[in-house]
Amino acid sequence: MPTLQEVYDNPKTSTRNPTTLAKRAGTTIAGAKRFLNSLSSTQLGKRVVKQPAEAFAPTGGPRGTYLADTIHLSAYSGVNQKRTSVLCLVESTSRYVYARGLLRIASKNTAEALEEILEQNHADVLAGRAAPLVAIRCDGGPELRGEFAALCEERGIPIEVTSAGTHERLSRLDRWVGTFRRMLGDLFDLSGSNVWFPHLQELVDNYNERPSRALDAAGPQTAP
Repeated sequence: MPTLQEVYDNPKTSTRNPTTLAKRAGTTIAGAKRFLNSLSSTQLGKRVVKQPAEAFAPTGGPRGTYLADTIHLSAYSGVNQKRTSVLCLVESTSRYVYARGLLRIASKNTAEALEEILEQNHADVLAGRAAPLVAIRCDGGPELRGEFAALCEERGIPIEVTSAGTHERLSRLDRWVGTFRRMLGDLFDLSGSNVWFPHLQELVDNYNERPSRALDAAGPQTAP
């Protein structure tokens, strides 16, 4: 029997009727429908329907809004001074990153890490390297509540917790996490080990000091 493609390409047998196409190719109607839907002409002919405003979840924010989350790396804790995870903060516009290795994913540890990050951020602001940390957006995990939230309140830093179905608001952070994991993979391949903690700041500096392709469309004056 000829294939679906052969039947479709033959002027004598070509048809867009899935039932007829399936019969002529000796296959199932469901298979014929999938084939017809995969055609470029079908894709190009599909009507674009504008999504309602409530379907959009803005991923950016005012200058100084940092997206926060933790990365789990407990599988490598034995060779990384017992660090099980990383607290990451990514500025929502410039994509400038701060990161600290954690012994445990708990609010006490993330609060201690945030204290260090705020000190570093203060120096970076004075040097013109980064935006001041004035607000945090996160998914409201337990490690970002408790002592972490108390520290933010003490420093006058509001926390915006994303609601169910709006995790897209943290998508720029998710992109950083993917990039960071690829950098870790490269580091592991080059070193022949799973040691990352002593090199964490070097990896972050590498990322912060290279151009972000995501900002190309905004023009050369947006960020270094």
